[in-house]
Amino acid sequence: MSLLRTVFALTFFTYFSNFLLIAKENHSFYFINGGTLSSQEGYVIPKNTYAQIMKENSWSVTIMVFNQKGILLNNGRPITISKKWFYKASTDLSLEHFVNLLAEGLNIESIQQKYCQESAKQLGPLKKEEIKAGPLPENNMWTFLTKNPNELENFYSCYQKDRSALRDYSLYFRPSITEISEQYAKSSEGINSEQVNAILGCLLYRESSHWKGKESHSGAVGIGQFTGTAINRVKSILTFKSKDTFQARLDSRYKKLREKKLSATKRRQLQRDINIINAEKARYMRFKKLQQYWKQLNLKKRPAARKLNHTYFADKNNHQSIIAMSSLLLLDCQIGFEQAEVKMSPKTALLACAGAYNMGAHGFFKNAINKRTLDQQNLQSWITNLESSHSPQKKETIGHLISIHRCSQKESNFPPCGTNHHYCKNLPLTNPCQSPDSLKCPREKCQ
Repeated sequence: MSLLRTVFALTFFTYFSNFLLIAKENHSFYFINGGTLSSQEGYVIPKNTYAQIMKENSWSVTIMVFNQKGILLNNGRPITISKKWFYKASTDLSLEHFVNLLAEGLNIESIQQKYCQESAKQLGPLKKEEIKAGPLPENNMWTFLTKNPNELENFYSCYQKDRSALRDYSLYFRPSITEISEQYAKSSEGINSEQVNAILGCLLYRESSHWKGKESHSGAVGIGQFTGTAINRVKSILTFKSKDTFQARLDSRYKKLREKKLSATKRRQLQRDINIINAEKARYMRFKKLQQYWKQLNLKKRPAARKLNHTYFADKNNHQSIIAMSSLLLLDCQIGFEQAEVKMSPKTALLACAGAYNMGAHGFFKNAINKRTLDQQNLQSWITNLESSHSPQKKETIGHLISIHRCSQKESNFPPCGTNHHYCKNLPLTNPCQSPDSLKCPREKCQ
C-alpha cells in the first residue's frame, strides 16, 4: 500500500512533476484491450476491463477483474484463465500507463478502487467469506486525495459570493486553519497537515454557512457553530484535574478476586469496580492527551474556561481559539473511537468525526458505526446505517458527511448539500449527476 499512496500523492499533489522519483514500477495490473477472454469456468471477460493478477503458474493466471467504473466483476470472485491468452489480450499497466490513464480523464475513483486491491496480492486470494460487496474499509477518495489550500479557496469562493465572508476567510480563518492543522497532524499519527486542513476547513465552511457564522435556529453560534453542549465539553476538557491512581486501585481489586473464598455477589461487585476504574482511566488518558494538544497550540489568545460562553464564540475576533477548540473536539472524537476499538485509520476517523460534529461522537457511534464489524468502516457504510437508524438527525448528518467529502476531495467540485451546482460556474466537475456512482445528498435527484 506504500507504493499506492506514493503514486497517488505524487500524481495529484505535484501534478505528475515528481514521478521520476519512483524507480520501481508496478506490474500487477493489466488492461484487457485485445479481445474477450473465457475463463476455465466459462465466464466471459469483456474487452476494455482491468485485471489484477492474484496467482500465476506455468499454464494459467488467477485474476480479479474490474470494469471501467472500478466495480468487481464475477461477483468479486477470482477468475482463472489461460496464461498465454491473457498476456496476448492484455496491456501491462506500468507507471507510464497509469499516468496516461489519469491524463485521459479516467474517473479517479475507479482507479483508486482498482489500485487499492494491491494489498490483496500480498494476502493471497480472498476466501469466500472475506468477499464482500461494496467499497473496501479504507476505500474513500479523500483518504488519499484532498484538495490543497488554494483549491479549497477556489471551491469556497465558487459557492459563496459574499465578498466580506470570503475576505474574512482569506485574511483570518485560512491562516488559523493552516497553523492549527499543522499542529493537529503532529498530534495524530498517520495523517498529514494538508488532509487535516481540508477536513477541518470544509467542516467549518459547512458549519458556518460558508464563513458567515450567524446564529442557527438551534442556538449554535460563530464559525464553529458551538452549542451549549459543545461549550461545556470544551470546558470540562480544559479544567480537568485528576491523579493517576488507577493501577494501584486495579491491583487491589484483582488481588481480592484471586481469593479462594469469595461469594458470587462480592465477585460481581469487584468486577463492576474494575470496569468503573478502567473507564475512569480511559477518560483520564483521553483528557490528558487533549490538554497536552491544547497547550502545544500556538495561540495568540488562550481564553480561560470561565470566559467561554455564547458571546465569546459568536465573536469572529476570537476565530483562532474557536478554530482550535473545533479541532479539539475532533481530536476528542478520534481518541474516543480509538478507545472503543473502532478500527479506522486516522484519516478515515477524521472524516467520521467531522460528520459526527453535530450528532456527537456517541450518537454517531450508535447510529452510523458498524458495531458487528468494527474494522469495516467507510463513508458508504455510515450513510447506509444512518438511513436505517431512527435518529432525528440522520438526514442532517448524511448531508453533513457528503458535503465535507465533496468539499475536501480532489478533482471534483460537487456542491455542498443544499446548494445548486449551477451556482458555481468557474470550476470543472460541479454536477454530481454527471457521475452516476457519486454519493447523492438527501433529496438530490438526477433526471
